[in-house]
Amino acid sequence: MDEIRYYMEENLLSVGPDDTAAKAARFMLGHKVGSLLVKSGEDEYIGIVTEGDLSRKIIAQSRDPEKTRVREVMSQPIRSIESSRLTPTALIQMNKNHIRHLAVTDGGKIVGLLSINDFIAYYANLYSRNKQAEGPSALGG
Repeated sequence: MDEIRYYMEENLLSVGPDDTAAKAARFMLGHKVGSLLVKSGEDEYIGIVTEGDLSRKIIAQSRDPEKTRVREVMSQPIRSIESSRLTPTALIQMNKNHIRHLAVTDGGKIVGLLSINDFIAYYANLYSRNKQAEGPSALGG
């Protein structure tokens, strides 16, 4: 139950490399996500665009988001981790690489995304399991 596959987001949302940064930002806002995969072709992911990318590469540089293409601001290569790896391993990798989003792969194919926010669910689950192992009094009962 500590494998990444149990905490990742399986609904892969994407934009195209020639979409505008403004379109990507609106799509993120509408879907309440902090990142989108950048898809070129049928199933080829070529990058990831995050809220951080938009902030650092558009807003901070006073670029026009309606004229800037996703390909100009996306991060690549896509950093990834296998779905069978343990969740803390992903957190270590994210911390080491100073990133907040990580693609999750199964046999080399992207099957999900893991966000720093997904660790809230992981650690809440871990805390609950530990408290249950300690008995009813540990849960405040």
